[in-house]
Amino acid sequence: MRLAWVVADLEAARAFWGDGVGLPVRATFAGHAGWSGLVLALPGGAELELTTGPGALPAAGAPDDLLVLSMTEAEARLVVARLPHAPRPRPDNPWWHRGAITVADPDGHRLVLAWAPGPTPTPPVSPHTGRARGRATSPDSGSPVTVPTRQRPAVPAPSDDETPAPRATFGTGTLPPASNPARTRAS
Repeated sequence: MRLAWVVADLEAARAFWGDGVGLPVRATFAGHAGWSGLVLALPGGAELELTTGPGALPAAGAPDDLLVLSMTEAEARLVVARLPHAPRPRPDNPWWHRGAITVADPDGHRLVLAWAPGPTPTPPVSPHTGRARGRATSPDSGSPVTVPTRQRPAVPAPSDDETPAPRATFGTGTLPPASNPARTRAS
């Protein structure tokens, strides 16, 4: 599967998605009927293609047009630390308000760094009695959970004297650092 987005500035997109998010570049191309782009590896074998060409204008879409990457909370916070100036839009869907951080790329495309879906906010209701049966549970473990009543605190911005964060591996170790050499595709 490949997701393709138009961007205004390929180098800004490479800096955000490659250096910031840590997605490795699989291929680049230039001069293909006036179009240039790069293809980045997504977890699970999918790809993100970012292109620019004559008359192309980026269109980021609605607040809930999202690319969601699953990872640990620590990995998500490392990515956010590498993107201190990235806007932090809030999706309309409250599912992404807990257990995830949303950032926007230079063209406004939204990326959700999700480490765990939020707990089920209400217990399931019996179709026979109309009453709740059981308690709220974690979708990951099935363990009872307490549903939080307030939002998670914002991720603090790194200070100028902090050392750069290591590359995220997205939980499975499947993504190598973004500094891997790119394969160039002929036009």
